[in-house]
Amino acid sequence: MAPHVEWLEAEELRDVGSESTIRPESLRAGTRLGRYELVMPVAFGGMARVWAARIVGIDGFRRLVALKTMLPHLAREEEIARLFRDEAVLAARIHHPNVCAALELGAVDEVTYLALEWVDGEPLMKLLRPGDHYAPFEPAVAVRIVRDVCLGIHAAHEAVDDDGRPLGTIHRDLTPHNVMVNLDGHAKVVDFGVARSSLQWHEATAAGQLRGKLAYMPPEQISGQPIDRRVDVFALGCMLYECVVGARAFQGPTEPAIMQAIMRGEYVLPSQAKPGVPVALDAIIAKALASDPAKRFRTADALADALDAFAHVHGDASPREVGDAVSVRGGGSIVLRRARIAEAIAKLDGRLPPGENRVPIPAPSSPYVPSSSGVVDAGRIDFSAVEAGRVEPAPDSERTTVGLPFEASEPSVSPIAADPPTTEELLSGGSIPSFVSSGDLEELARRGSTGSRFALVQVVLVTIVVALALVALRFAQP
Repeated sequence: MAPHVEWLEAEELRDVGSESTIRPESLRAGTRLGRYELVMPVAFGGMARVWAARIVGIDGFRRLVALKTMLPHLAREEEIARLFRDEAVLAARIHHPNVCAALELGAVDEVTYLALEWVDGEPLMKLLRPGDHYAPFEPAVAVRIVRDVCLGIHAAHEAVDDDGRPLGTIHRDLTPHNVMVNLDGHAKVVDFGVARSSLQWHEATAAGQLRGKLAYMPPEQISGQPIDRRVDVFALGCMLYECVVGARAFQGPTEPAIMQAIMRGEYVLPSQAKPGVPVALDAIIAKALASDPAKRFRTADALADALDAFAHVHGDASPREVGDAVSVRGGGSIVLRRARIAEAIAKLDGRLPPGENRVPIPAPSSPYVPSSSGVVDAGRIDFSAVEAGRVEPAPDSERTTVGLPFEASEPSVSPIAADPPTTEELLSGGSIPSFVSSGDLEELARRGSTGSRFALVQVVLVTIVVALALVALRFAQP
């Protein structure tokens, strides 16, 4: 049986240009915020919603960006608004290829927004768990990904103000949920929403309140001791462990049990937990996960150097190899998200009637509440309940993604699962844009087929249909 596919429900397109005031609750596809036009929502976080948006310029200039806006029920809370602005101001100070670039912080009427670089990829957590279970990376690929993250975080740690003074930035929530890996094979750190720096406007974290995800916190952060950049080094060690082993380093049936494991430094060495992991990684991970911060790598850059030395001896993965891993694990989600965005843009441009959908929309699923940090599978969210603040965020979900679709944990008997849409239905009318790669097509065919023996036939059919659809779309344009 083919996996059940959940989709993000498209919001109804409507012209909001006549509204005198733009409010958080009135945002729709087609809303203009400064030079940005909203295309479709792609993800929710604990405080904000992420949109695919585009810059529309002269002579056909177009650029896709990610636009974060606060959830309507939080937008008027001053503390949340300050956290949102803090993230934007801090992110603008960090310039590095392995950090998602902040483009602009702006406001239109009652809506404050943060424009970010669009990353055409998937969250590392989703790549680690493309289905119901962990699928660890080959050690060389894992090392390349985490090395990228080390370099991005080091750039954040070294950020300075206008006078050249260090900002003392600490991410504090560095997890696979907050790392995106694109099809070019490069990892980027995203979401500085709970980061700490000297640029913060809001008050210090209240006593007893923890920022971030427990499983990635070092002992000093859990116990409320003074912290520095080495808390992020600890999180990087947890991330590397998870990538090569396919399980979290510190485990337990309850949060107190996980806390105890972290405080005692109790975990299974990677080479013992996962056959095939080189013993040389044990020492690197052990140093990053040292309970005493003085025994850890002093900086994320020092950890990156250790990973470079490991790769030099044991083999280095190229960005292309990482990109291939992204394509295999998340290519289906990426190509289908591209299709939804292309379809939404076609509606905005008047090339497709607002009521016509050429990319499947699923039957309503059970309500799902977003995680308190990071982003979650937007295909299963009860949008109205979340935006109105009628539901509290659930504990952090393992299934976090800005991409879609995802594979359900239980076999589904829905019509979509029993009778998946054909490639002709998926691609009719040119809804797949011209930048779809052969890897995307292969993954789409794999997900759409009922058995691996049909994969090759599906790939050929998809290729033919895409070519015909693109030709038809080109002739249909005025």
